[in-house]
Amino acid sequence: MVEDTRGRRAARGPGAGGPDGVPADGPADGVAGDGRVDAALMRATEQVLRLEADLAAAREQLAGLETALQSNRRIGMALGILMALRKVDEAAAFELLRTVSSRRNRKLRLVAEDVIRTGTVEWEPPPEVGRS
Repeated sequence: MVEDTRGRRAARGPGAGGPDGVPADGPADGVAGDGRVDAALMRATEQVLRLEADLAAAREQLAGLETALQSNRRIGMALGILMALRKVDEAAAFELLRTVSSRRNRKLRLVAEDVIRTGTVEWEPPPEVGRS
């Protein structure tokens, strides 16, 4: 008997098997031959694939949340600009952004970016019925 690199005692000589003393046809207890190792490996592989898919979905969700947070901050900036320039409250400033977004068929965050860039919003309210 000779100690292998892991401190185990291994037989050396003819028929001793590989460098770790395990016979070339597999372990002596027959574990590899009965399929339990293969089944465990298959379950572990499936679990890794599920975890990788979950991680990819979480990363995608994180990117969406980061975009939403940035958009929310920019919309808040635009609201502040409109509130200061037009002397209106937050609800009125948001209604103005929402209305312009709807009438121009543009995303609210893009209208907000226009307000931040130009300092105002170009929109004329429709004439009221009965006024000339």
